[in-house]
Amino acid sequence: MRKKGKVGVASSIISMVAGVSLLSPTIAEAHFGNQLLHEGIRNQDVKELQEQLHTKGYFPLDTPTGYYGPITKKAVKHYQKDYDLHVDGIVGSHTFRVLHKDTQKAKPGKKIKVLSTAYTAYCEGCIGITKKGTNLRKHPEKKVIAVDPKVIPLGSMVYVEGYGTAIADDIGGAIDGREIDVFFAKESDALEWGRKPIHIKVLD
Repeated sequence: MRKKGKVGVASSIISMVAGVSLLSPTIAEAHFGNQLLHEGIRNQDVKELQEQLHTKGYFPLDTPTGYYGPITKKAVKHYQKDYDLHVDGIVGSHTFRVLHKDTQKAKPGKKIKVLSTAYTAYCEGCIGITKKGTNLRKHPEKKVIAVDPKVIPLGSMVYVEGYGTAIADDIGGAIDGREIDVFFAKESDALEWGRKPIHIKVLD
């Protein structure tokens, strides 16, 4: 079991603000789930949206700005495209519902997008033994991922883009929602993997 994951998780709720000018930044109070978020707005809800998109691997800035500018709009459009939503760069009720439900359990056979990082059996805080009891120091050849079991059940076989078929054998304290940590025997391979959004498919 890993004591500490590498992904910092921002827990967020998205809401929407309507009836504001698109020509200049607007500070407004938003009510969760019943207003629009679109380009030109500046408020706390945009900041939470950016944190949510960053956690999922779409918003590129480490620090949210709270301003819905071109970078945020581009991130929203990429998210909408990946989730078969209407691609308009606006967080309306449909996009909000998908974002809000995005941490639900993955369905077998369906490809989903996750934020991935990598770890080794010797990383700081690691003991080399997975949640299900596999000793990765004795079996460095194993293809293992750490998951949030609320989304991907432990013991599932998962196809991981760029890695291959692995078993969901481990968890991590900082893995929350649609995130995974990929096991590598060598630290150099883990560092090369880095932190990036990928697609996975739960096979069973």
